[in-house]
Amino acid sequence: MTQQQTASTPTNIFISFLLPFPLLPYPELHPRFIRRIVEDSIVHLEKMKSSATYEVLLIPYGEDVEKASMLMEEAKRLAKENNGVTLLPAHVSRLRGAAILEAFSLSQGHLILIGHSLQPCDFSFFVEALPLLNSGVDLVRANRRLPQTRFRIPVRLLPYVYRRHRLGLRFNRLVKRFLPITTTDTHSGNLCVTRRLAVEAFARRPASDFLIDLEISLTAIAHGYKDQDLPVKLHLDHEKNIRRMLIETIDIMKGLPIMAYRYRSGYYGPVDESAQPKKN
Repeated sequence: MTQQQTASTPTNIFISFLLPFPLLPYPELHPRFIRRIVEDSIVHLEKMKSSATYEVLLIPYGEDVEKASMLMEEAKRLAKENNGVTLLPAHVSRLRGAAILEAFSLSQGHLILIGHSLQPCDFSFFVEALPLLNSGVDLVRANRRLPQTRFRIPVRLLPYVYRRHRLGLRFNRLVKRFLPITTTDTHSGNLCVTRRLAVEAFARRPASDFLIDLEISLTAIAHGYKDQDLPVKLHLDHEKNIRRMLIETIDIMKGLPIMAYRYRSGYYGPVDESAQPKKN
């Protein structure tokens, strides 16, 4: 099924929760973390079943399938135990953004919820976001820097989390120099979008990794869609390693100038139909 077909096909599925997860060997992403996220989502989504149907799409990405066999087995069990959960084939890309794009192309929901397996938040964030999406807001971001946000972190990780928090603040300042972004958290990874915004954002083949969140925000701004941030409760059981942070820093330095150029050239905005060639 193509992305365009998915966007135009009538469906009775109202909510799609997309959960990409990297095929990393234990202990960075333990199987119990995936189970906790999925079971939390099922509990909340089942409560809304009288007014909305749903689907949960799990999409593994990366090439370490053999090393992450315990993780894959747990994902298979979750799909088998729950009717609303589907495990998609592993995406060979090592990047989260590519996995999200693939999952969206196979989704059917009118409202798209995107979770972050490495920095999961309590599913109550998504529940609070749904009324906003139904009332005219097209993008709701989980903002880790709002005063009401709460973290659940093992004591051993506190120095690392604080260090990365400081790095994130610098990243946000850098983003605002290049782009018309007002949010104080541009890349939390947990967000909700309407299908119309998702179609517009993903049709432009956005960034393959964590910068995909930023491109979704730029698309919303360029189209004049409303966006809003909500506080969250985050569960951090582990922290990114130095190698991962270095890769993300390089992606930022490469990606920001490209995004700035694209935004100023109208890349993220509506297509000018009058400029398109007319069909005979």
